[in-house]
Amino acid sequence: MSTALLGYRGNPLPGHPAPLFLAAVLLALMGFPAPVVAAPPAATAEVFFRPASVAAAVGGLFSVEVVVAAAAEVEGAQVVIAYDPAHLEVVSAEPTGPLIHHLRTENDAAAGRLFYAAGALGGRFPSGSFPLLRLAFRLKAAPTVPLTVLILPESRQRTIVAAAATNALHEARPLAVTVDPTQCRVFPVEGTASLFERFYTIHDSLRLLGRPLGSAGVWNGVPFQLFEKGRLEDHSANAALPPERRFQYGLLVDELMQAGVPLPIGGDASTLTYADLRAWAAPEERIAAPAGFTGLTAVLPDGSVFIPFTANLSPAPGHVVAPWFWEYINRQDLFPDGWLHDVGLPITEPLEALVDKGQAKGRRIIIQAFQRTILTDDPLNPPQWRIERANVGADYACAFPERRGG
Repeated sequence: MSTALLGYRGNPLPGHPAPLFLAAVLLALMGFPAPVVAAPPAATAEVFFRPASVAAAVGGLFSVEVVVAAAAEVEGAQVVIAYDPAHLEVVSAEPTGPLIHHLRTENDAAAGRLFYAAGALGGRFPSGSFPLLRLAFRLKAAPTVPLTVLILPESRQRTIVAAAATNALHEARPLAVTVDPTQCRVFPVEGTASLFERFYTIHDSLRLLGRPLGSAGVWNGVPFQLFEKGRLEDHSANAALPPERRFQYGLLVDELMQAGVPLPIGGDASTLTYADLRAWAAPEERIAAPAGFTGLTAVLPDGSVFIPFTANLSPAPGHVVAPWFWEYINRQDLFPDGWLHDVGLPITEPLEALVDKGQAKGRRIIIQAFQRTILTDDPLNPPQWRIERANVGADYACAFPERRGG
């Protein structure tokens, strides 16, 4: 059996006895039947994919969430997901939601089985509908029959939703996958595709850039590919750049802002647009450097960080980056080439906005614009997704469709 361990977050915390579910799951993971009894009629739960169906191009990526819905408090959950490895490849599996004690994330690529288990400790047991796992798949080949991804409720290692010391699972609904040739491929087979794909894979760009919005193209002499959250550019023709600076994220925020594009930022509707950012990014809105500042960056008493608006970080007026954004842009797993190269200089202060996201209206979030991205802080998001890159690439494609690529 060929398996790949995608993630493991350790054992129960010292001093916090694991609930019955965790012991049951551990036994199940070792191949023993889990000692949980059938659910009473009132304690039912569902596990399903969101969305329930997707359309993708051959060679394209798509992402879905695995969601638990339960009336009772959930102590933990284990899901066993079956997919056709001849047609689908698991690209990533990232825990989300309130079950924060992650026991197992393992993918058997040869058999087409993904196993995930997580629980809650300390009595903080969620109920209602909540996300469990975010999955990204690649459609490797076009199927000749309808393609489905199953959540297995009946097997030796089976899906379990533990509530009140019972397996409350009542229904596990599948994911339907269809082929849509009009969807964007991840990378075309010609041109600079292999170079972009290598960078995309190494840098976990499904999270950082999202899905592709077009094939590779050339703009102002620079090969590029546009994605939901940004534009990846190949500057290898510039001999003055060192090899590690060959690939860059495009200055989309600058372009959208300078054009005064009236699209909302951070949601389907927002009190901030790119046109608004132009005023907030004006030179007169920059703040003076702290007393005694000699260059680079300065940590302020509240944990925020002053950054001068100069390419070499020499003393000059600039902007203050919120502590949580500063911590995020300094994550080496997300921005291995450093925040200045991957994110760029801040061009506004942190700004508050009211946004609509689907049925959720009037959510209060914090936005801060940088040269190469916009960061959003939404406290109602799951913790792993509280801070995100805004969909500046999608907005760019909407504002400038002629610059979308092939």
